[in-house]
Amino acid sequence: MTFALLVLTVLPAVAAGVIVGLRAPMRTVLPFYAALVPFGSGIALPIGLPSPFNTLTTLAGLVAIAAIVANLLLGGRSAPRLIPSFPLWLLFLGVNAVTYLWSVDRGVTIDYLLVLVSLVALFSAVALMPADPGDARRLEDGILLGAVGASAFGFYLLLTGQLPEKAAGIPRFATAGGASADPNITAAVLVLPLVVSVARARSARGWGRTAAIFAAILLSVGLVLTASRGGMAAAAVAIAVLVAHQGRPIRTVATVGALAVLVALAGALLAPDQVDRLSRQGSSGRTDVWRVAQRACGTYCWSGSGLGTFPHVHAAVAAETPDIFSYRLAIRAHNIWLGAAVETGLVSVVLLAAALVFTASPLRRLPAGVRGPPLAALAGLVTSNMFLGNLSFKYFWLVLIYATVTTLAFSSDSVRRESARTGVGAPV
Repeated sequence: MTFALLVLTVLPAVAAGVIVGLRAPMRTVLPFYAALVPFGSGIALPIGLPSPFNTLTTLAGLVAIAAIVANLLLGGRSAPRLIPSFPLWLLFLGVNAVTYLWSVDRGVTIDYLLVLVSLVALFSAVALMPADPGDARRLEDGILLGAVGASAFGFYLLLTGQLPEKAAGIPRFATAGGASADPNITAAVLVLPLVVSVARARSARGWGRTAAIFAAILLSVGLVLTASRGGMAAAAVAIAVLVAHQGRPIRTVATVGALAVLVALAGALLAPDQVDRLSRQGSSGRTDVWRVAQRACGTYCWSGSGLGTFPHVHAAVAAETPDIFSYRLAIRAHNIWLGAAVETGLVSVVLLAAALVFTASPLRRLPAGVRGPPLAALAGLVTSNMFLGNLSFKYFWLVLIYATVTTLAFSSDSVRRESARTGVGAPV
């Protein structure tokens, strides 16, 4: 039955998507995938596969990989040069995969490895393709469209009293899973589109600026509705980095200031519970989890316990260390660095740090108006994952893809080709 469903539903959809996106996958299927990322696993398909491989987002990612690979194999141009981080991310994947050999739970490691391989495959396919400013703009459109739609849905839930209650009985907005979804992940997802919308509100003209301002307001409201303190911290860091890299920072500061005042007033009026949570102190149990991780590090941080197995390690170590209070067992690390160290070892941590640095380094050589949004998104990504910690989330790799497309699109060769084709200089 499962195979029949695959043949009748998934394969024709993939084939149709590949055909549509074959000519220009960077402007068609990739933006479509980006638009679906805020909904994560929320749109499931009845095809009999386990989550997350039974979702529309995963199907769109598969279509994007197939379309890009087909384009390259059928004679399409490839990227003029590899971005510096590309081999590092492949090495990082390899180190994660090797931990299967000594994993404390090989079944879990295989599950996480399959997801990570699919995400790295999409990133790799994008990194091998050439890109121009038009491709980057279309990808931004997809990023904004999906996130604005998700935030509008959150605002609708607020107005209709349907926001699901989370811990302490506080209604919090979270996509992709209803009451079981994590608002902190939703907040992290919204940081990238918020940065893009603020940058466009600063640089666009006419209706483009109006649309960007509206998007920034709605995304900020969605972020407030998550009541995620880590998400708010990530957004603040990202906006600060964006301001630092803008050619005329005063305009950006004025835009952000007006946006903050408007959203604060709207939040106090419409979402007082969520605003109140944002001002509370405490780590929601994270410091206890981190203490357990530090205790486990002596055993596992050299070679790792196996990709995805931190909950297994947490349950075992917390049970053996009664001096460390832990009101929950078998949960994730909630910190990307501690999680990587325990699960995949110190070599993995070094490669992760190096890959992030080498993702950011070529962006710094781009014009001020171009490098700001991707650098800000990377800063927000690192900040949010100080309180999260799962590299198998699609939003993590979407930020890397966005940074990669921007790097490829605004290199001197790409800008020169686009200017020759359109007769217009590249935007800054």
